Amino acid sequence: MFEAVVQWGGQGGVAFVRSALPLIVLAVTALVVGGIELVRPSRRAHIAVLSAGLGVSFFLSWQMWASASGASQGMFLIDRVTIVGWQIAIIATAFALLVSCSDRGEGVERSVPAAMLGVIAFGMALLVAAADLVVILIAFEIIAAGAVALIVGGRAGGRAHEAAVKFFIPSLLATAFMAMGAACLFGVTGATELGAIAERIPECMASPMRSLVLVGVGLVTVAFALRIAIAAFHAWMPDAIEGAPPAAAVILTTGAMAAGLIAFMRVALAVAAIGPLWRGLLTALAVASIVVGNLGALAQTNLKRMLGFAAIAQVGLALIVLPSVAADPSGVSRALILFLLVTVVLMAAAFAAVSAIGGAGSVDSAQLAGLASRRPVLAATFSLILLALAGLPPTVGFVARYDLFLTALGGGDVGLVLVGAFGSVLSIAYFLKPVWTMVFCEPHASMGAFDEDATVRAIPAPLVAVLAIAAMVVILFGILPQNLVAYLSLSAW
Repeated sequence: MFEAVVQWGGQGGVAFVRSALPLIVLAVTALVVGGIELVRPSRRAHIAVLSAGLGVSFFLSWQMWASASGASQGMFLIDRVTIVGWQIAIIATAFALLVSCSDRGEGVERSVPAAMLGVIAFGMALLVAAADLVVILIAFEIIAAGAVALIVGGRAGGRAHEAAVKFFIPSLLATAFMAMGAACLFGVTGATELGAIAERIPECMASPMRSLVLVGVGLVTVAFALRIAIAAFHAWMPDAIEGAPPAAAVILTTGAMAAGLIAFMRVALAVAAIGPLWRGLLTALAVASIVVGNLGALAQTNLKRMLGFAAIAQVGLALIVLPSVAADPSGVSRALILFLLVTVVLMAAAFAAVSAIGGAGSVDSAQLAGLASRRPVLAATFSLILLALAGLPPTVGFVARYDLFLTALGGGDVGLVLVGAFGSVLSIAYFLKPVWTMVFCEPHASMGAFDEDATVRAIPAPLVAVLAIAAMVVILFGILPQNLVAYLSLSAW
């Protein structure tokens, strides 16, 4: 499969550099933004440079997709899945940047969000293009370094520092597991490149080295689980999201997670020859994430923690198609990138709505009481986003889940689809709870403190932009999803 994946631009170095231009632009952007920080810190300059870099990179990736130009060279694979992955990473970074522009928390260092988002954007793009375990490890470290700095963000107080520590420790463990797993697989197959591993796995599984292959794959899987919060390696996610500033919460639950899942899909394809044992492991991880994420979210009253658990459940839903990746790589890649794109937009908008209601701090569900009468447009938009996250028709969230379930059914994973459907029913309960509170409840003293200024304070324009874009996506592609599905079908393997 790795040999058959599109190699449009040939193997030459010039062709590869041309195909990697969006990645190179993001790297240069991160360096320039960092240089501005060293020479003359300026929040406006950071935002302008990063916005320009994201725009140029997105334009180049769109041109590459339209002209079907790509390349594969050693440790990198640039196909249409990579290109769409870059676009998802850029969209997630743009949303996080917009949310950061509205962060008015005490002690915020204004230049930090844009500077670190540039680093994270490059790390996500590198991860999406990685076809080697070493490159995956390096990309994970770039994302982790930027995310820790973004979480702390120059903000005074211990909440952000605590969140950074809770994110950083699992990141260190993931680095160790990934390094050990790559070493085991290199010792058995003589390679860390995914294409070479895929070729040699069948022979290794029939040799006395079979146990070492399983250990290596297991260690790599644990590393991914720690990075993208797959249960039962998820404990850091709700705490980190609760204490992180809004921009960090957005990027961790959208772009970083999407890039990690795309890379994990490549790894899952490379080691698919392991057979039923690998399928069983992926099934167990999907079930655990769906159950733990949804049950955890169901018990939350803090909206940021609820969204943190919901992100874990979303990861579980994404995993239900991976057991079928060897049998139907085209269908799995299409369903996964559609689900990831939709999830990125919806989760970013959900955090933007929470920021619009409560600023950079935490928001309890009781604070939503009566929001429909005080802020009807905000309440309606937030409700629409929550309904889409629950996968209810006729929203784009339903389209993404339907395609995901249909693909899993095609692979024979009926049990996984049933678990996913059960998780979707649970998600309706906790996503509808805030909607009910906004529409049918009135605030009173026993429900907790309410910020009266929130009723008259203008919502920052960047948050309005995020919410407006998300609302249009939910409605437009929920009713008319054909063009989006066709675009992603052409982008699949």
